[in-house]
Amino acid sequence: YPTLPMRSRSGSRSRSSQYAAVGGKPADAAPMRLYFGCRHEAQDWLYREEMEAAVADGTLDALRTAFSRDGPLKVYVQHRLAEDAAELATLITEGGCVFVCGDGMHMAKDVHAALVDLLAPTCGGSKVLAEDFLRTMRENERYVQDIWS
Repeated sequence: YPTLPMRSRSGSRSRSSQYAAVGGKPADAAPMRLYFGCRHEAQDWLYREEMEAAVADGTLDALRTAFSRDGPLKVYVQHRLAEDAAELATLITEGGCVFVCGDGMHMAKDVHAALVDLLAPTCGGSKVLAEDFLRTMRENERYVQDIWS
């Protein structure tokens, strides 16, 4: 279940006694965004109610979904990342963390490439420097992949 690490993280954030009762998080908490993708919204989005409730109570600041088989065009998480590139680059370069969970054969590689693309403009346009930035994030446990193939 690729959403389990995120469910654990957001759940502890909303239930922790140190967090304010209003909004499910302290006022100084960093933004938490979830990009979730699966093939079919109706069949595969098993934790929809829980994710939407996390947005409603303020635990998640944003929920972006991608369903690859529900429309005429395949929409993947990396497409949503590209749509939000400028905002994500700012969040990441200002200390944000990235957790990638799911298929290591294709999805993780494509999401990594999307992260390189969105960070390159903040690295002087260099994809090599963006890769270095992500490598440093990984070493500092700010870029974590829980993937399988």
